[in-house]
Amino acid sequence: MIPFLMALSCLTNITKDCSHPTPIMNYQLKHIWSPTNPFFAKAMENGTWTTSKKPPDMRALRGVKLKVAILEDEPFVTQRFGNNTVLGIAKTMLNVLKEALGFDWEFVWPKDSNIGIWNASTGTYTGIVDMLIREEANFSINFISMLEERSEVLDFSRPFGEERWVVMMSRP
Repeated sequence: MIPFLMALSCLTNITKDCSHPTPIMNYQLKHIWSPTNPFFAKAMENGTWTTSKKPPDMRALRGVKLKVAILEDEPFVTQRFGNNTVLGIAKTMLNVLKEALGFDWEFVWPKDSNIGIWNASTGTYTGIVDMLIREEANFSINFISMLEERSEVLDFSRPFGEERWVVMMSRP
């Protein structure tokens, strides 16, 4: 979380002297997992790095209310149904962004409780992916796998965490 906060403070001019300035990114390199060959990650490049030391103008976000599509995914997003509150790392990150950039947000939940599954018969996605495509949400802050098909309709940020998958069994 600390590198994220340092990068955010440099980017938004909260910190006036950035000893380790974050390059302004007008670039995205995606390593996308392939469902047909899980050992192959395809790299896709979009845009270019800028050498500008001047951060982008974030004032356009001040006072804007953004819709954030989320699903429960502990410890990142935890919903408390009794008092309809949301807790977790994702909310903490949104609070930091809210303070730094001056925007507000509201959470929106997909009706089908899915991240996004491709339906070949209808030619559409479900869940959060569909909400983003139809602009029912401005962005999502959930764990969403960077699949090649999804990258054709969504822009992914750089990951802020790493998920490790393992196979376990009892010892003989």
